[in-house]
Amino acid sequence: SLYLPNKIIDSKICTSSFGDIELRNDFQDQIVYDSCKRKIDDYYVFPGVTYNTLDEKNNIQRVDIDDEQKLFNFLDNRSHTVITGEHKSGKSLLARRIFKYFYDNGKKPLLIEASNINNRRIEKTIDYAFQEEYKTDDCAYEKYKQLDKSQRIIIIDEADMLSSRTLDKLMNFLEKQMSQIIVCSEDHIDLNVRKQVVDTLVHEDDLTLNIKPFLYDKRKILISNILKHSSKDYNIEVETRKINDLINMQVKYFNLDPEFIISFVNQYEMDINFKFTAGINVFNVVYESSIKNQIIVNSAGIDPTHVINILRELAYKMHFEKRSSVKIADISQIAEDYKKNYRQKVSIRAFIDAALNAKILIENENEYRFKDRTIIAYFVAQALNQKYNQAEDIKQNLKLLLKELCFSINSDIVLFLALITNNPKFINVIIEGAKQHFENQEELSFDKKNVEYILDTNLPIKDSLPDKDEKKQRENELAKQEEKVKLTDLIELVNEYDYTEADLEKFENKVIISFKYLEILSKTLPAFCQNMKANQQDRLVEIIYRCPNQFLFMIFKDIADNIDEFTNDLYSEISALRKEKNIAEISIQGVRKVLKQISSVIVIALYQFMASTCSNEQSIEALNAFGFTNNSNYKLQNLMMVARTNDVNAFSKKVKALDKQLENNLSKSIIRFTVRDFFLRNSNIKLYGEAQSLMDQLFSNSAQQEIKMNMVKNKLIDKDCNQG
Repeated sequence: SLYLPNKIIDSKICTSSFGDIELRNDFQDQIVYDSCKRKIDDYYVFPGVTYNTLDEKNNIQRVDIDDEQKLFNFLDNRSHTVITGEHKSGKSLLARRIFKYFYDNGKKPLLIEASNINNRRIEKTIDYAFQEEYKTDDCAYEKYKQLDKSQRIIIIDEADMLSSRTLDKLMNFLEKQMSQIIVCSEDHIDLNVRKQVVDTLVHEDDLTLNIKPFLYDKRKILISNILKHSSKDYNIEVETRKINDLINMQVKYFNLDPEFIISFVNQYEMDINFKFTAGINVFNVVYESSIKNQIIVNSAGIDPTHVINILRELAYKMHFEKRSSVKIADISQIAEDYKKNYRQKVSIRAFIDAALNAKILIENENEYRFKDRTIIAYFVAQALNQKYNQAEDIKQNLKLLLKELCFSINSDIVLFLALITNNPKFINVIIEGAKQHFENQEELSFDKKNVEYILDTNLPIKDSLPDKDEKKQRENELAKQEEKVKLTDLIELVNEYDYTEADLEKFENKVIISFKYLEILSKTLPAFCQNMKANQQDRLVEIIYRCPNQFLFMIFKDIADNIDEFTNDLYSEISALRKEKNIAEISIQGVRKVLKQISSVIVIALYQFMASTCSNEQSIEALNAFGFTNNSNYKLQNLMMVARTNDVNAFSKKVKALDKQLENNLSKSIIRFTVRDFFLRNSNIKLYGEAQSLMDQLFSNSAQQEIKMNMVKNKLIDKDCNQG
């Protein structure tokens, strides 16, 4: 792991001793630094762990441990514990902090890296580890062996590097010598449901803790801690939120491990004058360089460029042949073709070693596959771009990607094409695909009232600004949303090519294709607008306004055309289920009300998603240039876009004008929602001038008084937090 060098313990560990058994000076004095030579302990954040257990009724319950000391206390009396996490999730650092905890509490832990066990006799494992970590004078090792078993604890890091046979043999040996065994290992997805049930019901004592990814709330602390130890003079709160929101917008394509977050912040600091956006800068500067650096540092005996080029061709072949794994013969053939076509000397063995060591490829039973779907998508996109630049015909493959856009592997490739290749010509292909997909589809129109049942919806938007507790709740919800994204990706990883032509005709997949077009194109505008001429910007902006409404009408049309029948059927189904579960009856009016609210929330959610991804300082002029003034839906969309630029004067003027113009309840609700969201994201805005005028128009006197009290309360809380 680049995040944590091997064999490093903070010097503060060694403040106590047990008899004459003390840590070696050269082991205890080393300090962990990141790539910018900063002490990791200065900004370390415990990521949290989670595990499943059974309640008294044998129901599986998820338990979260978000405090490091609670984890240490939890481990105190456990004989066997496995800690798993993704590559570079911080397992090695956590293993060393567990070591520190036990040592500081008078016990004598040993820390073993599995890579150092392979070629050694199992029986000598403890001996070797002790010699590396503890002073061996005055017969210390003999004293160690005479300690009560309860004093001896062993922590095994990198256990996934051991074969199952070696690990079993090692565990059988250590169980006789140690009171506690803690094993750290990379995640392995186990899809054997039967085995998982048996393990849960039979092997309850062999608990597995899973390290959480750095989701919104934990990531916020980590980013803030890093910036506090920067040599630059930052407004920590503002810059932390800015960086965290950048990651949040693109969370599906970020590795939420500490190393990547640290790399992102470091790059952000270096390029502070070249502003990051939601698109190309993030990917080009951070994601792409991260992959290349992985390959460079692991390419002994081979040019890293050769490794990258062969991986590109391998990914291209595997994807368009719908193969999730290949054999050595397939890799050899691609390498031979590369050697012939480019007149380069390439060692197949050196290539495989580099790709495996860089964790780009994974070997399993003499077959090779890419570590995850996102890496495949990246290299396929690079291959398509390379072939396009060399005048190869890739039109059919591009059409195939767009046709099968509902399957995540394809949408990832298209998004990478848009964001990484820096080739605006691909945007035209995606725009044309979107136009054909939405061709002749009617738009949702508040003015035409073509989905009338949602127009009189009064959404329960609070009549005040958010307080501190609500802001914290928002961050927790963002973290949960990100976790769902990552869990969904894990499920989708299983069979990325397990789909057929017939699957494309399913309504739900057609809906997904529609949404994927919206997602890709809205993320593309801020990435490319600086390199697009005005006419191309206009083509893209038109889609960003029109297609969401076409998408919404497609979803609501059948309900709107048969609202009474639909509501009656829904009422009958819900009533039967509630009766079966002994839940109180509900009226048909109650069902209709919930239906209207859910439909309305979908409208707001889609508008907000589009606005959050397509709007920034570079793109807002293009978004404002579109002819939206004669369409109520477009006006509301534009309001949300302007709200993302944090210009309180421009935003306030638009709000006040729209609030007078638009009359239906849903439009009023959207306006109020947008205002609250604006203040939620901009807590430092002072209530005077346009901001106060906005409050006077939208909120009652009593609500304004509550808002002001909340703002004073928030400032006091912020002041206390900063002083603490």
